[in-house]
Amino acid sequence: MKNILLMALSLLLPAVAQAQVPKPVVKLDLDPQIEWRRLGEVVTARWSVRRAGNCVLNSSVPASDYVLPAAPGADGSQTMTLQHTGTYGYRLTCDGNDGVTYVVLKDFRVTDGSEVGTRPPQVESYFIFASDVFVGNPGVPVADLRFGVVVSGELVWSFPYAANCVASSGGKAALYQPWSGVVDTRGRQRISFVRPLGPLSAEYEYTLSCSNALGTVGRSVKPW
Repeated sequence: MKNILLMALSLLLPAVAQAQVPKPVVKLDLDPQIEWRRLGEVVTARWSVRRAGNCVLNSSVPASDYVLPAAPGADGSQTMTLQHTGTYGYRLTCDGNDGVTYVVLKDFRVTDGSEVGTRPPQVESYFIFASDVFVGNPGVPVADLRFGVVVSGELVWSFPYAANCVASSGGKAALYQPWSGVVDTRGRQRISFVRPLGPLSAEYEYTLSCSNALGTVGRSVKPW
């Protein structure tokens, strides 16, 4: 009986050990995170690689190959100014330590603005994300911190075909940085606000309304 148990354990242990080995991680993101871009804008490719090597970043804006550092666990970025119109992208290829080749693709379109007004406005992206949580005080009275924690975030938006956009914000909560006025049809805006501990998150919104001669489209987003 003892021999049978030992034999069973000898068969199970390699499988358990193999199942516990973390898989390679190969990530590629573009900043800003929008698919429509304009001539002259700057785009940054950011990558994160774990348990993989022999990585190559292929770029078609302009066409180039960038060999990432050979050591696994590399994080990095590459920034360039967009100088050509068309559909372009990045491809990150890495050999994982599990014998598998990992490929991540990110495509986007670069325009010269001639598409504005040719179709009704569209919403490609409109979102908010928090980037920093402050222990200190970035301009908000310390007494107000009883409502929650101070957070710095960023609004990111892109409305293809729109000719103009107007921003507005408001609600019952008083601890948010207001946002209003005419803005570009794509962009980003840093904001600071207090993340509420209670139900106040539903009381404040950031709204963007974009239009051209063919129509108007609007979106609202809450910080939390």
